[in-house]
Amino acid sequence: MFQLFQYHESDFVVSTEPWDDSKPHCSKFDEEVQLRWDQAMEDGHFRYRLDNIERRVLEGEKHYVVELNEKRAKERRRPQPVKSVQEPFNPNVFNFNKIKPEEILFSIHKHESQSDVNACSLGKDDKVDGKVTEKGERSLVVINVSPLGYGHVLLVPNVEACLPQVLTESAIKLALEAMLLSAHRGFRIGFNSLCALASVNHLHFHAYYLDEELFIEYCKVATFSGICYELKTTPVRGFAVQLYGSNVSRVARVLHSVSSYFTRENIAHNMFISRGTRFGEGRGSKERTVRVIVWPRTSQCGDTTGGLFNAAAVELAGHLPIKESEGFQELVEADVEKSLSEISLSHEEFLTLKQNLKEII
Repeated sequence: MFQLFQYHESDFVVSTEPWDDSKPHCSKFDEEVQLRWDQAMEDGHFRYRLDNIERRVLEGEKHYVVELNEKRAKERRRPQPVKSVQEPFNPNVFNFNKIKPEEILFSIHKHESQSDVNACSLGKDDKVDGKVTEKGERSLVVINVSPLGYGHVLLVPNVEACLPQVLTESAIKLALEAMLLSAHRGFRIGFNSLCALASVNHLHFHAYYLDEELFIEYCKVATFSGICYELKTTPVRGFAVQLYGSNVSRVARVLHSVSSYFTRENIAHNMFISRGTRFGEGRGSKERTVRVIVWPRTSQCGDTTGGLFNAAAVELAGHLPIKESEGFQELVEADVEKSLSEISLSHEEFLTLKQNLKEII
């Protein structure tokens, strides 16, 4: 039986330190993720190590972070073939109920009452009649056996419900709370829908640590509708929401309304959650909050092995794992911008989408 990580809202870290020369802070959550991830690496549960990852920050306005990770390109699990954002869960193919026990770091559960939990506690994940004793749900933090970076894990909400890779409001809320449990400025969480480079049709998020600032965390936005804003300076058109001035439940509700519209209309999409400056603040501001970026984009349902890099959530956010050494040193910002812009919705498509979204958020 593996460990249960219990938390309460009082454990949330509202703001992280700015990007400077100071050492990143770690919360109890960070310590548990990193300790258990390191042990899994030492015990050989990954397909490869991350000992020789070469990193560059490209010159230019966006400061794209590129990393040469040839092993991930060659050794990761081949994505499951899909034709639609709405494909149902298939129990006969790989899913996260089929992983090895050694790949599970812990299950994670929120207590609604502070009196029920003693601050980020760990205990046994006991089950009664096949169900977790509280609420009958089990959400897992598991290693990604083909890591893109340090601490790369998967957050799998309600794993035994066998949900397809479609965002639910409760799953978005769990991801936001996981972000708030971290005190590390470089902790990020991403989501890829089907046809937007999700490789497994079982609801999950990617999470990892990267101690580099990303452009998406301080880029300019413009008012759109309510707490939802529009990206203005990114190569892929999209939307942004911040936690500042709102709360987890409202942010999750708005993001679910947006993503549900995308799913109904069979529009592929990516989501990225990270720490960043408050909207309207400059890059150097110490006023920091949680930012969530959502990109509707063109569908990519076929082979994704070509090209120097993919265009999923982390790449759209400005962190690009590069597949092969040839071209890595020559890559410049203009190349990245051109490649990413190719998966953006057109101006006309995005305008229509905005008009439809305004009616539901």
